Amino acid sequence: MATAVTLGRFFDQRRVAATAGGRAVKFFAEDDEFGYNGFELNGGISSDTYSNGPAMAAIGSRISAMTVTIPCSERIARIWSTAPPSA
Repeated sequence: MATAVTLGRFFDQRRVAATAGGRAVKFFAEDDEFGYNGFELNGGISSDTYSNGPAMAAIGSRISAMTVTIPCSERIARIWSTAPPSA
C-alpha cells in the first residue's frame, strides 16, 4: 500500500516545469518478517529545449525499515542452534 503527493510548478511562460513529492510505503507480507515501512522522496525538472524536444532530469531517494518480529520460542531455538559446542 502506498500514498503519494507530488506538486509541480511552471516557470518561464510554461517552458520549464519543476516537481517535488513524497510517498509513504507499507508492504504487507504473509510473514511479518518480510514486511517493511518506507518513505520515498522525488524531484525533477523538465524544459522545452528544442521545438518538439523536451529534456528532463529526475532524482529520487528511498528510506525503508524492516520490522522483524520473531516469537520468543523461535528466538531461543535460533540461539541454541548457533551456540558453539561446549568443551
